[in-house]
Amino acid sequence: MKTKPLFLVTVCLMLIFFMQTTYAQDEVTTQDEVLTSDEVTTQDEATTSAAVSTCKQTDIEVKEIDAQKALVIKADVPTSAIGEKMGELYGKLFAYIGEKGIQPAGPVFAIYYSYEPEGNVVFKAGVPVASEVEGTGDIIYKEFPAMKAVTTLYTGSYKDIGPVYTEIQKYMEKNELESTGNSWEVYLTNPSEVADPNDNKTLIYFPVK
Repeated sequence: MKTKPLFLVTVCLMLIFFMQTTYAQDEVTTQDEVLTSDEVTTQDEATTSAAVSTCKQTDIEVKEIDAQKALVIKADVPTSAIGEKMGELYGKLFAYIGEKGIQPAGPVFAIYYSYEPEGNVVFKAGVPVASEVEGTGDIIYKEFPAMKAVTTLYTGSYKDIGPVYTEIQKYMEKNELESTGNSWEVYLTNPSEVADPNDNKTLIYFPVK
């Protein structure tokens, strides 16, 4: 598994969450093309241990996640530009559903397909919807099927989320679970309304067989 760059998107989330009603749900439906656990890089053990001690997460477990309808935009950009790009994409999605008179059916999410610290990141920015909505241009309506996933709820600053992926990898290896999809991160809190960044809540999903 590659450690995902969520700590890089804090700025863009600050920009887009004021447009969204915050939804406190503990399961969001999601699944897409495959990024295997073999492709995730682990962090230095000392760094991991120190970072984990400064954040909180629920137990890692396997859950069945319901199907999900959503509007998404996919992007391939330099990793250094991810914050700006995500802000642009979420803004575009919310403007579109606003024109349609549609309320989001859950918290925004991101799907990561590839991540190179010195190269590009490929991801989808998504907003859940309650029913089918016609897309336009690069805004695509997609129905994600139900899935079985390894999941945990992380509470902490986005910049410290990396070690949680290391713990998920260890859990999957210990329990002989094989990844069958891309990692998802679902943002349950509005960073602009959370006084302490360590109180932000993020659901992490890894689809498995």
